[in-house]
Amino acid sequence: VSHKLRGNDFLLPPLLPSTFAMEHCSEDFLFSLPPKYTPGTDLMSKLILNDDEVIKIIVSTLIGIDACSKYVTRPTEWPNFKRSDVLYCPFNRKEFKNHPPILIEVQYSADMNFFRRLMDYSLSICKYYKFPYAKNLPCTGWAKACFLINKQTITNHLKSKPLEAMVALAHFLIEGKSALINIDRRDDQTIQTLYRIAKHIISPEIEKEETNSAAFEKLYFCAFNGLNRTKEILLENQDMETTTKRAIDCLDDHMTALNEIHRKRFAAISSDPTGTITPDHDTALTTISSETNVVSTSSPVNVSTMPKENDTTLTQSASTPTSSSSHDTLAASSSAAIMPNASTVNVPISIRGTT
Repeated sequence: VSHKLRGNDFLLPPLLPSTFAMEHCSEDFLFSLPPKYTPGTDLMSKLILNDDEVIKIIVSTLIGIDACSKYVTRPTEWPNFKRSDVLYCPFNRKEFKNHPPILIEVQYSADMNFFRRLMDYSLSICKYYKFPYAKNLPCTGWAKACFLINKQTITNHLKSKPLEAMVALAHFLIEGKSALINIDRRDDQTIQTLYRIAKHIISPEIEKEETNSAAFEKLYFCAFNGLNRTKEILLENQDMETTTKRAIDCLDDHMTALNEIHRKRFAAISSDPTGTITPDHDTALTTISSETNVVSTSSPVNVSTMPKENDTTLTQSASTPTSSSSHDTLAASSSAAIMPNASTVNVPISIRGTT
């Protein structure tokens, strides 16, 4: 699922407030993430949520600060052939009773199918969490507690210094700004840390893309100049034999140059019997696939992130596993989800006393 870019990401950054010293405007503030890595997109959300610092933010908020060192990421393939995005589990399975697994789900929008899955994995509630920056919604029949976080619920908490870590993470994902200098609370340490994490994650790929871009540009100009020169020769007013020979010579020269560029870029040839050409490490292209997320767990804590432009919401509830095979090990559970609010999506929940 791809997060839509907004036009203001390409405008000049706003002036820094007078309280924000210009000496802090380092390269981190000017660094801009590529479009496909914009905060809030499926891919960047997964990469960010697997970082140790972000794991600490979520675990300390949902479970408690003492539990931060007890969690690690785990595979998210399930017996029912479904796959979730990110899963945090305690090192020791014996600690599941007091430290339930935390499942992270990244999704662009919340539709009826999503809520069916959420209800399916949130049938039994074991824990109840309260957050001043979340809205409590009715969830009779499928959860003990359901909380939503969106831009409106965190607005008043954005004035705090420093920001609560979970508020900072929500602000980072909701705003979807590709550069730190473009986000409102760029002075907050947690916000800065999130952008540094994002920069660190994608730096190798950016360097690789820059190298590939330079190689392509060199190849392009060599081919273009060769074809253009050949065209000029053919248009000259000379006898056909001379013109043909000169055009062929020109093409030969540029074909030799193109072969040399190719040789330098792909010098490493596999020694296997098939004779397959294998690009060297520096030139190999890395492909990262981003799949549509599915909430499919017999797990405990579900956290779903679904940025929708500037309005995002967080739903949290606790659940017990629905799979009988995992019932014993995943008895204690809780869940949370970030999803668009009712104004941007048709939410299949009856919200009493609200519009």
